[in-house]
Amino acid sequence: MKRSPALQPLSHDHYEGLHLVARLRKALRAGEDMTDWPGIIAAFWCDHLVPHFAEEEALVLPVLREGAPPLAERMSREHEALRRLTEAVGEAGAAPGEVLTSFADALAAHIRFEEREAFPVAEGLLGIGTSAPPDADGPDADD
Repeated sequence: MKRSPALQPLSHDHYEGLHLVARLRKALRAGEDMTDWPGIIAAFWCDHLVPHFAEEEALVLPVLREGAPPLAERMSREHEALRRLTEAVGEAGAAPGEVLTSFADALAAHIRFEEREAFPVAEGLLGIGTSAPPDADGPDADD
């Protein structure tokens, strides 16, 4: 099964996030020069994560607060943690490797949580059908 049409745009955003994580992890493993990555993360935050989180917080979070408060709390907590990690990446200076790894791990785990737990529950609460996460594993962000 596929994600309900109401949540498909958010799942597509997740795919983009996992793609960023895969690129970041590959660069870290290869020992590439990471000086551009704080800017890349800052741009991704502004261009993708801020509007994505706003949409989730407007559409999904109220549903979860009503029917699955622990999932809503986790979603909110992880959004805030990713905001703080994005700031930490920007403040890491010339050696951002450790905080970039933390950012990649947190973003990948958050996306997997939403695709595998939060979204299916929200779809059930909305009565818009159950779904298996489409491309739940997305780009191979675990490599």
